[in-house]
Amino acid sequence: MMRKGKAIVWCMIVILMVGLLGGCSLAKEDAGGEQQENSDRLVGIFLTTEYLDLFDMDAYLNDHLDEIVDGGNIIAENEAKYNGRIYGTVEKHGTTEAKDCENWEIRFDDLEGIAFFYSEWQEEGQEPFSMLMIGDEICEVSQHLNVTDVGESVYLTGTMYALVKENVENVGFYMNPVYMTTDGAYYVTAGMGHYQGGIVGGNYTVKLEEEATITEDGEKQVFGGAVELTVELLASEPEEIHLHYMDESLKILQTETVKPGEMPTQLRVGKDIACIVAETVWEDGSVTRELVEKHTDEASYIETFYKVSEIALGKMDTEVVWE
Repeated sequence: MMRKGKAIVWCMIVILMVGLLGGCSLAKEDAGGEQQENSDRLVGIFLTTEYLDLFDMDAYLNDHLDEIVDGGNIIAENEAKYNGRIYGTVEKHGTTEAKDCENWEIRFDDLEGIAFFYSEWQEEGQEPFSMLMIGDEICEVSQHLNVTDVGESVYLTGTMYALVKENVENVGFYMNPVYMTTDGAYYVTAGMGHYQGGIVGGNYTVKLEEEATITEDGEKQVFGGAVELTVELLASEPEEIHLHYMDESLKILQTETVKPGEMPTQLRVGKDIACIVAETVWEDGSVTRELVEKHTDEASYIETFYKVSEIALGKMDTEVVWE
C-alpha cells in the first residue's frame, strides 16, 4: 500500500466506465430472496491501476448450471453475493499509543494501491479516535462529519494529480470501495474503472455514496458514507523550484534552488524580506509561480508539487516564519 503523507480545462477526453455487474453494490454473504439490512459502512476507496478480480465465477456458474445446460440466457440475479472481498490487516509498526498513529496503516493483502478512507480506532485503556488513511497521492483533502440523533455521516473529498505522458494511449484507475463492519474490520471490494484517452488535460470527478443501517435494541441508526475524488490529468512533472526572496521594492535579494520534494517543512526569513516568489520549472519548459507575502496575523505557506510515483504528483506545504 502506498502511504501518505480549479477551473476545468475542457478537452477531448473519453471516459469509459467498466466493472462487474453492480460493481459498487454490497450484499451480505447470507443474502437471499428477502431484502437484508446492510450494516457495513462505506468509509472510502482504495485506488488501483489494475482491476480487482474478486468475482467468484465458479460459484456463480455452479448456481446457474441448469441455465447453461438448457442453453438459456443467464440473468445475474443477486449477483452481488458473488463479489468477493479482501479484508484488511492492521500494521502498527510496533507501536500501540494513539500518539503514534500517524505511522499506522491498513493493508489489503499484497495489493498495491492508494488509500483514501476513514477509520475508527479503540485501543485498550485509551479514548476512541478516528483518522484518515491517505496516500501521498491524495491532495487537498477535506472531511465533513455530521452527527444527528438518528446516526452520522462522513463525507470525504480530495484531489489526485495523475501524471499522464503524451505517448500513453490511456490511463485508468479503479475506485474500489472500502467498508467497515460493525466489529471494526475493514475490507475492499472490486470497483469501477475510469479510463481516459485522447488529449491529456482537464479533470473528472468520481463520487461514491451509500447508507448503512444498524439496529440495536429495536432502534435504528443510519450511517452515511461518501467519498468524492477529482482526478486532474497532468502531462508534465516539476524539475526544480527557485525561491526568490524580495524586499519591499521587489528587488531580488537572494535566490535559492531546491529539488521538488526536498522543500523544508518550515522556512525562516529575515526582517528585510517582504515576499517570496516560488517558481516551479516543469519538464515541458513551462513555469508556474506563487507569491507569498509577509503576514503578521496569520501563517504563510508555500505550496509545491513533487513526484510521488510514476502515476501521480503530490503536494508539500512549507510554513514561512517571518522575523
